[in-house]
Amino acid sequence: ITIVSSLLLWLIPAAARRASAVPTGLHNVVEAYVLFIRDTIVIPSMGHHGGHYLGYFLSLFLFILLSNLLGLIPTSATATGNLAVTGSLALGTLILINIAGIREHGLARHIKNFVPTGVPLALAPMVFILEVFGLLLRFFILALRLCVNMMAGHAVMLLFFGLVFLIGSMWIAPASIAIVTFVFLIELLVAFLQAYIFTMLSAIFVGLSVHSH
Repeated sequence: ITIVSSLLLWLIPAAARRASAVPTGLHNVVEAYVLFIRDTIVIPSMGHHGGHYLGYFLSLFLFILLSNLLGLIPTSATATGNLAVTGSLALGTLILINIAGIREHGLARHIKNFVPTGVPLALAPMVFILEVFGLLLRFFILALRLCVNMMAGHAVMLLFFGLVFLIGSMWIAPASIAIVTFVFLIELLVAFLQAYIFTMLSAIFVGLSVHSH
């Protein structure tokens, strides 16, 4: 986590210092990244309101991606394979969901939005409880799916690495290494995919709070 945070604190200011009328080098990469997150995740999920929260999603995606990629380095650990880390990221999204809802509708209206229009008064308390439970369920889904997906790939690689020792024959080594290499390449794709999915789901959940009816 410290390494990823340090990289983020260095990368963004470095790109900002190199800003120019015609983007080049690192600034060009960062600008392309910002446009990608804004145009494919934030704006489609939240509309014009997304501009207020773009910084959060930019940081979220990059933090998860760097954590995933650094975890693929031999002898290193994947921060996003730790439930405490993914839970903290999901908690950040949960807090933003409520901040965005209160900002757009006010506290009273935000609380009222937990009960859809037209629900009979007698059922309102039960519906409110179910909606709050649904909100907490989104938090657990975000935390668990990222953690489990990142742990699964590493577990598979360790399993095939261990086949050589379990079987007790070096003849299995070439096949084991080939499979591990294949899984490693898939994990590179998964690293990007999981960062994208987590950020996309977060943006959708915040968008639902902002556009609640």
